[in-house]
Amino acid sequence: MFDKFILKHGFTKDPKKLYEYIVKGLTIGPFFQVIVTDDDYIECVKESAGILISLRKITKENIDEVLALKVDEDQRSFVSCNGDSLAQAYVYPETAFPFAVYEDSTVVGFIMMGYYEAKKYYTLWKFMIDSRYQNKGYGRKALELGIQYLRERFDISEIYTGVIPGNIKAKKLYESIGFKGTGLVESGMEEMRLILT
Repeated sequence: MFDKFILKHGFTKDPKKLYEYIVKGLTIGPFFQVIVTDDDYIECVKESAGILISLRKITKENIDEVLALKVDEDQRSFVSCNGDSLAQAYVYPETAFPFAVYEDSTVVGFIMMGYYEAKKYYTLWKFMIDSRYQNKGYGRKALELGIQYLRERFDISEIYTGVIPGNIKAKKLYESIGFKGTGLVESGMEEMRLILT
């Protein structure tokens, strides 16, 4: 199926190039797909490596799996409780956008984007990958999907996030995607901004 797609549309078979197309929102390629359906489901398929990472709406079918996600002890002070995050999403349904992170059919993490009304900007608000599934590249792909979600749905030019000082691992991940510190530290968080091009 993918070979026929390539021949029909003239896309390169180079997975790296196809990946760049998707991240930059240029096109949909046969090895990487970003699909947005009613703002509820986003999926990224890396066929060449057999990896499927997706963001899916949280429902009664998967909420228990999301609530059961955990990080290691040394990360707990940096990560919000998923139950608390979902309570916030319930209270702010118009400005909070929570998703379960899936690897194939397994829930591996949680991400919530949001709109910060006080400052009038969109954020990567909450994010965690269960300790069992870290260091596999899932976090980066989930963040890229979160960014793509905000870009596609709201047509924005920048995204903000916050990192608790000392959370070096998270800060490096955000920086690798293009976030840069703004110099502002507020409510115990270092503000970071990603300018979308």
